[in-house]
Amino acid sequence: MAENPSSKPLRKGILARIVKLLFRVFLGSLFLIFLLLVIVHIPAVQKKITIEVSEYLSNKTGGDISINEINFSILGNVEVYGLDVKDPSAVNVFNADKMALEFGISDLISGDLIFSHAEIRGLESQLIQTEEGLNIQFFIDAFNDTEKGEEPTSDVPIETSLKFNEIVLQDIHFNYLSSTKNVDFQTTLGSLHVVGAFLNINPNRLKIGRVSLENIYSSVITTGNNSQGSIVSDTEDTSQLPGLDFNSGFDIDIRNLEIKDNSFSFHQNESLERQQFAPGHIDASNIQIELADISIRNDSLSAEIRQIAADLPGFSLQEFEAGINIGLSQLELSDLNLATKSSKVRMDLNGQFNHFPDLIKELDQAAFQLLLSGHLNRNDLGFFLTDSIMKYIDKWSVISLETTAGYEYGKTVINELDFGVGNSRLLLKGILTNFQSGTQIIYLILC
Repeated sequence: MAENPSSKPLRKGILARIVKLLFRVFLGSLFLIFLLLVIVHIPAVQKKITIEVSEYLSNKTGGDISINEINFSILGNVEVYGLDVKDPSAVNVFNADKMALEFGISDLISGDLIFSHAEIRGLESQLIQTEEGLNIQFFIDAFNDTEKGEEPTSDVPIETSLKFNEIVLQDIHFNYLSSTKNVDFQTTLGSLHVVGAFLNINPNRLKIGRVSLENIYSSVITTGNNSQGSIVSDTEDTSQLPGLDFNSGFDIDIRNLEIKDNSFSFHQNESLERQQFAPGHIDASNIQIELADISIRNDSLSAEIRQIAADLPGFSLQEFEAGINIGLSQLELSDLNLATKSSKVRMDLNGQFNHFPDLIKELDQAAFQLLLSGHLNRNDLGFFLTDSIMKYIDKWSVISLETTAGYEYGKTVINELDFGVGNSRLLLKGILTNFQSGTQIIYLILC
């Protein structure tokens, strides 16, 4: 049957009206988006949002949380100025001058958590631990659904990935004070710059291209009954070494780590400056560190130590470099070079043992091989050795040393020891047993 010619104009008219309607919907959507962009960028609107966010967080946590200003763009920039957090007792916990985050809105829409820039400036934080718990517990509880009896939405771990092209922290002050562990830790960070950070959860991985830290001062003071300065619990086994991943549960890769112009101090009960090494009183300044190709796993740790330098009262380390590779049953410290102004030592160390975390309490079941050569200045030795030992070498200036030795299952085997002072030389070879410390070995050599 022939098609009715009059039906063609009718169909064309319907199609034209549909096209016009879709075009109007499209224009309307564009206008609404444009209007939304204009509204959210109006200062009065952003001020209103700032007040609403502050009130919401305060009501949610039970604390006092205030924000001076929130600036944001719907296209992907958020800036928070003047964040101040107080606990329910009105005690200051956290404040920051500026926090900023830049991202692509298209990445978030597609589900990719990619941030081009993250920044925190002028942060002050105080973490206090008492018998009742942490001073930030109110904030943790507010966002912990499990504590409220809510069932998790899924028992299956969800893989989450975050990527930061750049992270910048400047002028950071952090204080941790614990009355349960009798520890006061303070640190001031001048700047931290991270490039190319990737964080993945389930499985747990952290990968960083470059980390640079400058102008850090850290201080640890132990007080009260903690005379040994231990920051671990009394119930913890101090003979058990941490896992090679420091019990973090993360696989970590860092291509380059650089630390410049930093200081560190550790003191037990009181601050004292010692001209000789004392584990309970350490002061180090002008610390410079450069590490490369850091790889941390639960069963291995490796890194290239390109430089470590530091100044201590009575001792100045100008150079320390080495390659380090540790597994669950082996250790390799290769091409170690250590130098001060007047001393220089080169060393290679290899070790085999049953299980790294149990190395201390199973030391008699381990085996090590040492190759060492160099020369040592008397004053540098005096920083580490006691006066009772130094009196034997009071007239010495420079000591030359070359040895090949090993420690095998409770015995020290000296394959060759060439010990020289001035025109005098001492050659030793033998086995040492039944000694309790390295000090006894030194006495055997000197006496």
